[in-house]
Amino acid sequence: MIYTSRTIKIMLCLAFALLLPNFKMTADNTTLLEGFDVNKKVKAVYSDKYICLTQKIVPSSWEYPLSGQDSVSWESSNTPANCKGRKVVFSIACGLGASKGENGWHEIYINGKKLAEFNTQSKENMHWKGKGGSIDFHTLYIDGNNDFFGIMRITPNENLINYGQPQIFKAIGKNNKSNSWFMLSKLPSSLGFDIKKLQLQNNVKKRTLSILKAAKEQTKKDASVEKRGVQRICRWQRGKKAAVSFSSSTVKMENATKFHAKGRKLLDTANSAVDKAVANGVWLNEIWPEKLKAYNDHIAYLEKLDCVLWLSSPETIKQYTELRKQGEVNVEKTGDNSMRVSLKGYPEKFSSDIKLTLQVLLPDETWEAKAFRNKIKMPLQYVVEENKKFIRFDLTPGSEPVAVYIKK
Repeated sequence: MIYTSRTIKIMLCLAFALLLPNFKMTADNTTLLEGFDVNKKVKAVYSDKYICLTQKIVPSSWEYPLSGQDSVSWESSNTPANCKGRKVVFSIACGLGASKGENGWHEIYINGKKLAEFNTQSKENMHWKGKGGSIDFHTLYIDGNNDFFGIMRITPNENLINYGQPQIFKAIGKNNKSNSWFMLSKLPSSLGFDIKKLQLQNNVKKRTLSILKAAKEQTKKDASVEKRGVQRICRWQRGKKAAVSFSSSTVKMENATKFHAKGRKLLDTANSAVDKAVANGVWLNEIWPEKLKAYNDHIAYLEKLDCVLWLSSPETIKQYTELRKQGEVNVEKTGDNSMRVSLKGYPEKFSSDIKLTLQVLLPDETWEAKAFRNKIKMPLQYVVEENKKFIRFDLTPGSEPVAVYIKK
């Protein structure tokens, strides 16, 4: 039997596949190689243990597209010289900080030459193409923060591959002022995962659709707020990012995430629950049946988060959320440098002791604002969002309007 040179190359590649655990042949005769040799040193600004696609905590290294200075460098397994002329794909286990949006871009280099760019999308399967090759990402697990973990397949052009030796890869975060990280996960191998099976098992498609739907609804809400002049009642009092309350298990709570104080690692678990609440902007109600040893340490942790956390009673938080849904900020221009702010949406002669925090847009070039109610000066907080200036102040439903004066 006579063999062509192409047949001989394929046979040699198959021989390597049987001998090397970091080597795999796919059905279309593509050479799939382990793109991360875990026995080689990784160079990165940030390294620690973090969750990965197997839902376990493993050594990880990452970068952010903040300043264009962050990077992660690693080596692949050896690339057999006999496979030259065939399609070679490098596989790595990694994560994408998709919860931070799609505006952060990252560059992939191989042996010092740029291959392609990718960003952090909220999709089940992603694809990017560049002048030096292509990148594919298959989501296998989505964590509680809506960050994506899975397998990245890097396909370089043949002229960029150094055959007969490992390849040197580098991921660089661009200067996009974004926190959407790329994270390299240290797993023994990334070749043995059944992508379709794990995507089905971990409800990746359903989770992805849910995330995209929520993002679309939020975009509509933001557009509606913009249309109203960006005047609004803050989600939580004093513009905090989240709310935390304490109650017994017998108290009925609605629209609150519950945390039951139990377990051996109680303090860490309780603190993590608060961190998650802050990240998602929700109301967390903690149920501590008795003053356990970890309680005081947990309270100390909450006090450190005072700048972003509103700690109050369940009753007060519940009333605030109900009043916020009812109310609407009304702004009337009373002069070139003055306006009147009031709350609408409540019955006539309605009154409440709960203070709602209002956020009001200031005209461009405003450098000072003062607010008065019944001729008494009110405390203000200045806020900047999306290059726009705002003031925040507290107002109870049913109270007299607030007169705001500005200086340009």
